[in-house]
Amino acid sequence: MDNYTPTVLNLSYLTEDECKLLIRNKIALLDNVKLNQIWQITQGNYKDIELITNRLIDNPNSELFNISDIYDKLPDIQKNILIISSIFPAGMRKDIVFNYIKSILDENTEVADSLKSLIDAGFVYINGDTNDKIKISHESIVNGILNHTNASDLQLVTNNLKIYLEQTILSIGVGGELAYLIHCLINICNIEELRQNVEYIKQLLEIEYRKNSYFYIVSLSKKILHLIELLPEKYLHYILNSYQWISDFNGGLAILNSLQNDNYSKDLQLYYPRFQIQKYEFEEALKSLEKLENCSGTLLYKLNAYGHLGKDREAIKLLNESMNSVEKDDFYYIILRNSAHYFPTKEATENLKLALDYFQRNEYQIPVATVYNNLGVVNIWDGEYDIALENLNKATKILKKYNSNEIFEPYCNKSIIFLMNKNYQQSLKFINKSLQECPKALTLDIRMLKLNKLIIELISERISFTEFQNSLKNFEEEIPLIDDPWYKFQIVYNLQQFDDIPFVCEKTYIDDYQDGLTKYYLLIPYKNYNFCIGLSPNWRY
Repeated sequence: MDNYTPTVLNLSYLTEDECKLLIRNKIALLDNVKLNQIWQITQGNYKDIELITNRLIDNPNSELFNISDIYDKLPDIQKNILIISSIFPAGMRKDIVFNYIKSILDENTEVADSLKSLIDAGFVYINGDTNDKIKISHESIVNGILNHTNASDLQLVTNNLKIYLEQTILSIGVGGELAYLIHCLINICNIEELRQNVEYIKQLLEIEYRKNSYFYIVSLSKKILHLIELLPEKYLHYILNSYQWISDFNGGLAILNSLQNDNYSKDLQLYYPRFQIQKYEFEEALKSLEKLENCSGTLLYKLNAYGHLGKDREAIKLLNESMNSVEKDDFYYIILRNSAHYFPTKEATENLKLALDYFQRNEYQIPVATVYNNLGVVNIWDGEYDIALENLNKATKILKKYNSNEIFEPYCNKSIIFLMNKNYQQSLKFINKSLQECPKALTLDIRMLKLNKLIIELISERISFTEFQNSLKNFEEEIPLIDDPWYKFQIVYNLQQFDDIPFVCEKTYIDDYQDGLTKYYLLIPYKNYNFCIGLSPNWRY
């Protein structure tokens, strides 16, 4: 990956000679007059050439037309299919298109035959992955149809489609296709129409949040940005949680700042420290927390901030003083997940299992995965690598299912298990996968993963000591920029292994950190050295 050089692909229209050669390869007996006509019409646009040649293959005597002319001569059914498919270039479900057309035309019309003709002509194709969506085969066709269709006809189709979708939504009530129908309706409504149909937005958010569709919810929130204030607070939590899960912390803060905070409960204010901690603004997060009343949420985020700042004693004092007095809600069980490193192995495991049971009962799938990841970390500390791998595999299975970028953490921990078992090829494979999945906003995590990879490459003898030392110097330059004590410790500890690398931090720093309770690392013996490699628990948000 590090040595990968991207290839630049230059795209251009076909030249006249290339155009004519392509046509002759498809239709051998075609006179020069028609060849020249095709060139004049298409000017080398491959998709236009394909549409015309497909038409000539079916009927060698047919007249030559450009896309707009061909479209004009199509039957109404085919025109409707193309207009709908152009309105939804990402694809429209075949059954919805069929039922809609049958609702406005003769019910006995054979829509399937019309679709087949469009596929044969090269206008559309059926999505290969799911085999259920009609998609326009090229952007030039979308542009040609939308530009050629007059505004009133386009509006008529759009309005009729809205009516059909609304009627269908009302008729099915709750069902598997409800979310898709609402998604289609929202995408063809303007902002004023959406303002009058906020219930549809609420329904869609409810369905997609239950499915852990966080990327989709963030995308939807950008479309309805000016309507978010009309939503009940419950749905704002869905949106803000989604921004957190996809690591778009600035986007989440922008949503918060756009709201009139006086209209909402104090729970919404907790997102400020939550996002600030994820942006490594720990002191700012603590200032935000000082303005809020004490509750399980403020306790969670104070503990997270203390963890980042290396204030273990303050964190434990706060736990002992407050844990028994807060409500046993979602925040409480996240604290149990996050604080395992403050307890002996047995008690930490018991707390994690309590959190696991709570998240499983409430069907919080991604939090379930994060607990499995943390159990894996505890197992690694205890040298129980087989059990650790079982827990990490459970975590990755869930995170893959929901396409969560949180998967970078169990991948990182798997790489360490394989390193400890001297399976260097697998160790490198998973550290690379972890780097690939880690959100770019998590700059400190990326530094840790890169340093882990460097250590794995050294121990597996893919790089020399000299190369390792030279690479470490790049990390040395970053130390003044690193506020988090754990990441600073990892870099400083490894730098100290070599006398000829200038020591940039007083030795008491390492001793003080090692005396603390927060241990996000393992020491890996190699020859005459002990290298510090980082684990990746879900314990800081």
